[in-house]
Amino acid sequence: MREFTEPTPVDLQSFSAGRILKESWEICTKYFGALVMPMVLLMIPGMIIAAAIDGKPGEAINNFIGGILMPIASMGACRSVIMLKRSGDNPTLSTTFNQGFKHWWAGIRIGIVSGLYIIGLAMGILILVLPGALLVDGNAIAGWALLTLGIGTSIWLTVWFAARACLATPCMADGSSSSFRAFDAGWKIAKNNAKQTTKVLLSIVGITILTFIVSVVMLAVLIAIVSATDLDPEGPLVTILVLPLLVPYATWLIYTYVAFSLTYLTLKPAPTEENQLPAN
Repeated sequence: MREFTEPTPVDLQSFSAGRILKESWEICTKYFGALVMPMVLLMIPGMIIAAAIDGKPGEAINNFIGGILMPIASMGACRSVIMLKRSGDNPTLSTTFNQGFKHWWAGIRIGIVSGLYIIGLAMGILILVLPGALLVDGNAIAGWALLTLGIGTSIWLTVWFAARACLATPCMADGSSSSFRAFDAGWKIAKNNAKQTTKVLLSIVGITILTFIVSVVMLAVLIAIVSATDLDPEGPLVTILVLPLLVPYATWLIYTYVAFSLTYLTLKPAPTEENQLPAN
């Protein structure tokens, strides 16, 4: 496998989403234990609690613990990739955890800021979709036409937003002291390179669908095993059997962070040209 070197701002006409995705896969597979395993390990406590506490309370606690612990893995992965590309420091399990703990609060803050913007996006989508949904019963043709237009516009708006917001976390991991400034800086880089970030984003969406299919197949196999045996569906053994399902999910998450980190490093303006990208 080739040595990884820091990407330099490129001629935007030669930007390749395929190169970003391929290198992200190479990094994730070569440093699987260092990058993906922290995410898997940090998911386990919530799963254990969810298995021990039935119903909504267990699910709520699992979600809360995930919200607290996941920034350790995400920020640790982004920091490890940045250090790999800039200084050639190979990611290790301890490095990812150390960087994750060091930048945990930054991860919490950028998550909160991103969440606020996502709430605004959701409200915008609701405004677009609700009129058509309310009109369907009274006037089916006009209602469905308006609903279809609202859904189509909502999809476009979501892609537009995600393609610009996707670099916020890598930007925060790169040392920004303010979550709002990090989101703004990532937004500006992505906005100036919307075509490139949209290509990477849509590719990630495709990979997300593939990951979902793999997870469904694995879950179907697990259900078949439980159904064919006398295992208690809520017993500890089934909980252990569910753990392998975390691997594709964690791999997808880390792969996404790695891909966006590489995209950020590639498209970030050179230090001497803070306000503009290099000329093509």
